[in-house]
Amino acid sequence: MDPRLREAAQTGDFNYFYSLIEENASVLNDIDTESFAETPLHVAASAGQIAFAVEMMNLKPSFARTLNQAGFSPIHLALQNKKTLFVHRLLEMDKDLVRVKGREGKTPFHYAAELGEPEELLNDFLEACPECIEDVTVHGETALHIALKCNKLKEFKSLVRWIRGSCHKDAKLWEERILNWKDEQGNTVLHIAALENQPEAVRLLVKCRDVVDVNAKNSENLTALEYISKCDENDESTENQRPVPNRSEITKILRAATPRMHPFMAILDFDEELMLPYVKRVITHIARRRENISNGMRNALLVVITLVITATYQSSLSPPGGVWQGDNSNTSSKSNYASINTSNSSTLAGEPHGPGTTVMQKNTFVVFWTYNTLTLLTTLGLTAFLLPGGSIALLLLVPLSLLCSSYMLSMSILSPTPFWSKVNTILSIVFIMLLLLPYPRLFNERRRAQMKSELSPRAVLKSKKFYIKIFFFLVAALCFTVIMLQNWLHS
Repeated sequence: MDPRLREAAQTGDFNYFYSLIEENASVLNDIDTESFAETPLHVAASAGQIAFAVEMMNLKPSFARTLNQAGFSPIHLALQNKKTLFVHRLLEMDKDLVRVKGREGKTPFHYAAELGEPEELLNDFLEACPECIEDVTVHGETALHIALKCNKLKEFKSLVRWIRGSCHKDAKLWEERILNWKDEQGNTVLHIAALENQPEAVRLLVKCRDVVDVNAKNSENLTALEYISKCDENDESTENQRPVPNRSEITKILRAATPRMHPFMAILDFDEELMLPYVKRVITHIARRRENISNGMRNALLVVITLVITATYQSSLSPPGGVWQGDNSNTSSKSNYASINTSNSSTLAGEPHGPGTTVMQKNTFVVFWTYNTLTLLTTLGLTAFLLPGGSIALLLLVPLSLLCSSYMLSMSILSPTPFWSKVNTILSIVFIMLLLLPYPRLFNERRRAQMKSELSPRAVLKSKKFYIKIFFFLVAALCFTVIMLQNWLHS
């Protein structure tokens, strides 16, 4: 590469760079023809010249994947020189750069696991390109293998937590493959953790016994427990070596480890080490199932669910047998009820019935209410389950909550006794309160977007004002509804 072009890339001098282009218009094309070459983008990456690198990416996108003579791409060099902002800027332009394989097949994701700084960089890579978790080196090592061999326990835990908590459509497959992946010597991450004398990592992997095979064998046909026993024997028999590490704690953990647990039992198993409590693990399991549903199946299920919701809600408006009409007197209701159901007129004679209440007896109404309510709540839950993720889907939960609330209000009017009327009224208030649930997540999404500078400060402020207005409007509507319902209950 021309030394003058190198100088322009190091200083980020655009004027000097384009003066060189005027002298030789094919200067970049000459570099691009070489299989291994140091490009201006490599120099800019080492120097942290973000603006110059963006300009170079626009002119020659292929430079981002070109390896220099040492086998490193520009993003590899940026990681080695701790140019974090530079790395993020390149990922914004092309997220697949995190999977560019350099020397010995190591990707930038592997280098992030090896270097361990900054801490949030691994999560940023996984968020930009989750598929990078599958990449392995020429030695068959995953990022988990590399983190353990480099004694990066914190990064290893972060990777395991991400794999366990990911809602990606291939997350379950990744759990089975990545946590049991074998390197060129047949060693899994459990073998490496035991060999490197890292009891915390071993304990963490043993807790994932629904996916981690504790009895997996390497190329020497040895399990992790047998492997460290053999290594200890070899270390003791070899002279002039470093002291034999004390692996008694790891040996105790592996001996007490149980075989692989059934996935359903793992959902019920509280795992504090992985920071996945019971509720979150169930939600993760449900979210993974949702991601694996095809669009055709999703649309067909939504059509059927819509029909069921319509029929269920209609039954609350027109219950079986009809409703009492007229005033509360027995004479005005008898004639109307006799036209509906004459078989029970004698048993109900003499009992006052309010207008609009169902003609069903109390026990019959309880059975009808139970089946109908369970059907409605189940179908509405399935609707929320089938909706795709995002802010728009969260906002669709508002009309679903209002539908449940209006259904309970209708049931409170139909209730044959004051007790069931109050029960349905209270449930109506509960479903109105559910309107406030989506907003913490909406604010959290906006905050993450602001931290990544995806939105301008003015756009962020404008969006916050919009959501704050909606929030206070819903709170006011909730308070008004509660006051009105309380007055109605005491009337």
